[in-house]
Amino acid sequence: MKNKSLVLAIFVLFLGSVSFAATKNHYTVPVNQQNIPDSYALPCTPVSIPATGTTSGGNIAALDEAGMVYWIALTPSVAGDYAVFRDSDTANTSSTLFMTILAPTTTETMFVQFNPPIAVSNGLSVDLSSATDHATVCVRDADGDL
Repeated sequence: MKNKSLVLAIFVLFLGSVSFAATKNHYTVPVNQQNIPDSYALPCTPVSIPATGTTSGGNIAALDEAGMVYWIALTPSVAGDYAVFRDSDTANTSSTLFMTILAPTTTETMFVQFNPPIAVSNGLSVDLSSATDHATVCVRDADGDL
């Protein structure tokens, strides 16, 4: 009788953990056959960050309110190029940074997906290093659907 109770208790714990895993939110960025983000099915809006040589200087407020950051595509021109993320609704280099993405090579666009997406409470300011060609970041406003 004791063995049956033990087996029943293990079975109930197993069912509880499986049901929790089945209902847990999973965030993914849809991609096409070439493993490139599919702009028609994305749950976010791609925002292009211009090259640092332009008038905006490679610093942009990609999101001006609370929301989520889904991915970044960074195109470096030299090894060591980077993108700095700040939880701020204005483009600046003085707010506290919460993440830096560093490009390891000079030849390919680097795609970094955040799964689950990163939540920001004030907005998102992205600052590119001085030689970075350009970057695209995909963000979504906090519309109550996150």
